[in-house]
Amino acid sequence: MVVAKFRRLVAQYKNSWGRGRGWSRAGEAGRSVMRRVRLFPVLLCLGVLGAGAAAAEATPQEEAGRLSQQAVELYQAGRYQEALPLQQQALKINETVLGPEHPDLAVSLNNLAGLYQAMGAYAKALPFYQRALAIREKAQGPEHPATAASLNNLAALYWAMSAYDQALPLYQRALAIREKALGPEHPDTSVSLNNLATLYQALGAYDKALPLFQRALAIREKALGPEHPATATSLNNLAGLYVDQGAYAKAAPLYQRALQIVEKGLGPEHPGTATGLNNLALQYKTLGAYDQALPLYQRALKIREKALGPEHPDTAVSLNNLAALYEAQGAYDQALPLYRRALAIREKALGPEHPDTAASLTNLAGLYETLGAYDQALPLYQRALGIFEKALGPEHPETATGLNNLARLYQAMGAYEKALPLYQRALAIREKALGPEHPSIAISLSSLAVLYEDLGAFDQALPRQQRALKIYEKAMGPEHPDTALSLNNLAVLYKGLGAYDQALPLYRRALAIREKVLGPEHIDTANSLNNLAILYQAMGAYDRALPLYQRTLQILEKSLGPEHPHTVVTVNNLGALYLARKDYAAAETYFRRGRSTGGLAELWLARGQPGKALKLLQDQPLTRRDLPAKQVQYHTQRGLALAAEGRLGEAALDLRQAVEGVEDLRRRAPGERTGFFQAGIYGGYVRPYRGLVSVLGEMSLKQEALPPALMEYGPGAGEAAFYFAESTKGRALLEAMAQGARQQTQTEIPAELRQREEGLLNRLAALAAQQEKALKGGEEALAEVANQKASLTAALKTLVQELRQHYPVYAALHYPQPLPAADLPLRENEVLLEFALGDAESFVFVVRKGGVKRLVKIPCGREKLETKVKAFMEPLITREPDRFSLKQAQELASLLLAQALKEVKENDRVIIVPDGILGLLPFEALVLKAGPNLRESVFVGDRYSLSYYQSAAVLALKRRLEAHRGGRPLFALGNPVFSAQDPRYATQAPGGQSPVGAVRGAPPAAFRALASNEAWGKTTRDAKTGKELVYPPLPETEAEVLAIARLFAVEPKPPDVLLDLRANETGLRQSPLQEYRYLHFATHADLPGMVQGIREPFLLLGQVGNEGQDNGFFTLSKVLGLKLGAEMVVLSACLTGQGKVMEGEGVSNFSRAFQHAGAQSVLVSLWEVASLEAVEFMTRFYGHLKEGKPRGEALQLARRAIKTKYPQPFFWAVFILHGEE
Repeated sequence: MVVAKFRRLVAQYKNSWGRGRGWSRAGEAGRSVMRRVRLFPVLLCLGVLGAGAAAAEATPQEEAGRLSQQAVELYQAGRYQEALPLQQQALKINETVLGPEHPDLAVSLNNLAGLYQAMGAYAKALPFYQRALAIREKAQGPEHPATAASLNNLAALYWAMSAYDQALPLYQRALAIREKALGPEHPDTSVSLNNLATLYQALGAYDKALPLFQRALAIREKALGPEHPATATSLNNLAGLYVDQGAYAKAAPLYQRALQIVEKGLGPEHPGTATGLNNLALQYKTLGAYDQALPLYQRALKIREKALGPEHPDTAVSLNNLAALYEAQGAYDQALPLYRRALAIREKALGPEHPDTAASLTNLAGLYETLGAYDQALPLYQRALGIFEKALGPEHPETATGLNNLARLYQAMGAYEKALPLYQRALAIREKALGPEHPSIAISLSSLAVLYEDLGAFDQALPRQQRALKIYEKAMGPEHPDTALSLNNLAVLYKGLGAYDQALPLYRRALAIREKVLGPEHIDTANSLNNLAILYQAMGAYDRALPLYQRTLQILEKSLGPEHPHTVVTVNNLGALYLARKDYAAAETYFRRGRSTGGLAELWLARGQPGKALKLLQDQPLTRRDLPAKQVQYHTQRGLALAAEGRLGEAALDLRQAVEGVEDLRRRAPGERTGFFQAGIYGGYVRPYRGLVSVLGEMSLKQEALPPALMEYGPGAGEAAFYFAESTKGRALLEAMAQGARQQTQTEIPAELRQREEGLLNRLAALAAQQEKALKGGEEALAEVANQKASLTAALKTLVQELRQHYPVYAALHYPQPLPAADLPLRENEVLLEFALGDAESFVFVVRKGGVKRLVKIPCGREKLETKVKAFMEPLITREPDRFSLKQAQELASLLLAQALKEVKENDRVIIVPDGILGLLPFEALVLKAGPNLRESVFVGDRYSLSYYQSAAVLALKRRLEAHRGGRPLFALGNPVFSAQDPRYATQAPGGQSPVGAVRGAPPAAFRALASNEAWGKTTRDAKTGKELVYPPLPETEAEVLAIARLFAVEPKPPDVLLDLRANETGLRQSPLQEYRYLHFATHADLPGMVQGIREPFLLLGQVGNEGQDNGFFTLSKVLGLKLGAEMVVLSACLTGQGKVMEGEGVSNFSRAFQHAGAQSVLVSLWEVASLEAVEFMTRFYGHLKEGKPRGEALQLARRAIKTKYPQPFFWAVFILHGEE
């Protein structure tokens, strides 16, 4: 997969946006020196020279004035070192002549302090400012305007030192003095308003800054006029605040008006005009309008070179800004000499240890970093950090910026052990200096999160990205571009975890913000388009991804050119998309243009040219510095290439290494990890498992010996293949079920084993805690930790094997992992058929008590099987039962079952563990022997009793747990009220209250589905017929529920039976569901996207009378929150067995959810249920249960009875049983 860096210069300091296919990541934020004019009046006041007096006749005070005059001229020319001795001499004279406490001496003290401040010597400036303030307070009084000026200057220094808590009260006091002494509308009052506002802005308190800036502008417009240069300054400052808030449309006219004022008032060649040009240019650059920014930056540079000279510090600012624009455009050859010249000017004018010199070092280093010249960037970043630490102090926010920049470079170099402590120190500095909710904290959090994500520490990355987003939303607002960046970063992380449903809305929201605020042609908008396209591609929505990639490429080629790194990223992403679409010619064109080694290796594998893939991989071998995800990709590609060349033993070792890498990553993923295996690149993290199963399967069929390194997974290749096939089935469900059972099941092991276990677990936990410390300690420390981890992990594996053998319940609860086939608790009359779908071929494992008895190869890969299954299911899903194909049913049976069933005896019970699309297939409806018609054909369900499990390990866990048998026999729900217009509600509802989710004007007693897609109009419509989607009342389900209740002698009233108005979500929650043996739901159900706001499968309960947060949509996630002990849950509703096929996990549906909640088994439907026939089906099914028949047999008998009356599989094969028979 493509790896790219994207750095944005929003300020003087470099800013890494990050890496990954999505190239928009965490960034470093600073400030451009000339972004706005801040008014800190450093009063360089002069003494009065005698008119016409010769220098020899001048008084000492006049001599001090002359020296100060020269110093000011040198200061204005940027020649600070030459100005310094003159100011020092002037102060010395004035102290002698005036005395140490004269008010005029404060002017000299202030001048010298201001010069030190300009030189970055803040520690030297501080005592002079403090002494000047003390003199004025004593001589002129604490409320004199001159005292306010000294307060302002001292506050400005504290701000520069990031001592914001010391600066704030001084600014506030200065403002109060000026308002009282000069009046609320005096120009000097506007200066204090401006300074206080700018400090609030730096603190992220935009709501406090805005009214102050607005008031300052109003004062200046009134007192000085609408075209005064000071008015232009206020316009510029207010515009800068709007930019920080992301209100670019408000900022632009203010910048333009400010420029017009200074051009008219000061002239087109004045340095103030250059400042106005710079500010407007920065606005255009921020919006991606590079062609509009360029001439403004160029003109500003020419003005400063002419007015101030080619070596003035302000000229260096213009050089820096122009270089940054060229860098953003990818014109690196034009940017480099400008950055170098700016650095040379600052080193000469300001000195080698000035903070502005450090800023130039940082900018030059950043360009070298972009060019991949890390060896040239490193000493520059290190020198810049040293300057910041010395000049500003080790806890200054700019020092944090220097730390962050150096950390990012180390991260790019793969020196993660050096990057981590720097990121952590930067965060600590910012939290201390700026507070926990400043936007700069979000930058550090996001940077640190990206590093953790790179290292596979997802559990560390996720909370930091989430916290960063909260900070941005609160500080910057929900529609700020920085909020969009944070949304993007969090979405990238969710995507990396396979949580596509969580990533998608974040990506969409980020794109909407950028399109609205920055415009449809901005490169940040292109970034969001690119990332959204990546997600759609991962979801298999290729037709949605392609136009987004194409639009991204168009924007980038226009803005940045065809060779810019961001453009190259999108080129390679397009190559990956065409590869996924099997358009190999187009993929090769894009991969070659993007010079993607990984992409080309993948292409050669797809084309059946493994030798070329191996050559590419050998030319770029792995290093210890490669990230975990890259290592997984490398070993997967190499293993598949070796397998294609017939080198199966070698291939198995590489693929096993890839699998171990995925397992390490998965262990660090937070939450349930349901979608984890679908994450990753080129087929997802599930791919090495599939490849390894195929390789081991071939080795088994060829009777090749298993490599010794794989012997721990089984005695032979077939057994090892089964273990790895199990490794990607229902893992999240298994872990969740074990976690829930641990809370209810007390299991003990001998003290000796307990001590061994605790010792190993404690040492492993301590080792995990030492990982970060080892990371900081270099390669030797990391190698030592890795060796200890390997040793402890091997010891723990040995212990777990011992526990499985002697204490299987304890092992199942505390170590929910795939089991070897020999350890499965199967009964003598049971056969487990486990499917494993591969890319080119698939396998079915025939497992009996004791282990794998046979391995059958299916000459059909995953994609071809998906096509066949979808074609078979299509008439059942679309409610066209007469189109059912006996030919297709027999073909699938022959392909999937014919060989495996040879191992099944007549009275054996068959347990199906499906894979992928097979989780949506009713195997009972497959045909063993086709007759002339449906009645005379023999179906699988006629001959065998079938049940389904997500995995064999889930089966084992359920059987090893002591089943909880509820004390109440039956809970049943049916015939809910779906509309306020239903007569049942109209006659019983108090006061005619409106139901939750009801739609006015809906057909009587029906729920009309609200559209989830704008293109559908106000209500959802059937994709084929265009008819409005309506959920009609189900009066027949009342008869179904009542009949079942009679069988169990249950009185049809709450809480056991919920009908009519009681059959809503609130009623359901008030029933003690955990106490029932059987739960029965007879209502509508549907899939995500059918009702507005409902993004997961749901059972439709009553839409009236719900209370609190209940809305009548009982979704998958709500089921997951239940605690059940039911023997069986029956969902007599449509589509409850349908759901999303999760790579490596199975189908995410109600069966999975109810088993997660504690149900032993779940009866679900695979398509829309024919309501009247379902009533008869359920009545017969429960009747057989009441007779004492096992669940599987009762289901088989009910099917036969319905099949006799309704031979179409649409009617009798709709329900399948998940879990125990």
